[in-house]
Amino acid sequence: MTSVMVMGREVAIPVQVRSARSWFASFAVPTADAKRIVGPAGLEPARMPGGRSMLSLAFVRYIGERYGDDKLEAISRNLSSLTAVTIDGAIESAIGKNGS
Repeated sequence: MTSVMVMGREVAIPVQVRSARSWFASFAVPTADAKRIVGPAGLEPARMPGGRSMLSLAFVRYIGERYGDDKLEAISRNLSSLTAVTIDGAIESAIGKNGS
């Protein structure tokens, strides 16, 4: 078995996932906006012609499979609250574990 470091955590390969769903979307956005989003992670967006960069969003549905669909609804409610500032906080409030 092999392992890699991902965001400071050791992840064993292959990763076993019994069930999951995923959604993916890409957008051409102004490079400055992309940099504000990915910059804190130490990433630099590649600049395309016209001063734009590709920004992709991916969502994987593991939480619903493991904790139940009601937890996904709770996370959505938490994120719509004015006091929820991060997705990590919304996940932690819903399932009792930090989302990071």
